[in-house]
Amino acid sequence: MLTSIPKKFTLWTGWILFFFGIIYMFLLAVMFLFSDFPPVEPFLTSFNSLILLSAILVLVFWASIYSSIPKEKNFFSLLSVLFMVVFTTLTSINRFVALTVVRQSTKNVISEILSLFLPYS
Repeated sequence: MLTSIPKKFTLWTGWILFFFGIIYMFLLAVMFLFSDFPPVEPFLTSFNSLILLSAILVLVFWASIYSSIPKEKNFFSLLSVLFMVVFTTLTSINRFVALTVVRQSTKNVISEILSLFLPYS
């Protein structure tokens, strides 16, 4: 079973994820109060950054939960960790491209391929 350090690590990771969710909801409320939809800067960068950090942290959280499962019962939890790796990979690629490539392209030069990475196009 878990020792006290992995339990504390899992607990703190969960609290950080909860805090990221609160920040996301606060930014979403402020965005709806002061701007229109779809999100504009600085909200778009804030949302993308939070999602990128949260996706990586969810994988760490999930792996720490996996480490708490007894070895004879961990087949399905291993499958869930593998699905979380796929989720984190896809989310990270999408948000990284949105933060780097799409932002650096000018508004008139967004191609069909880059428009696939824009969430509201």
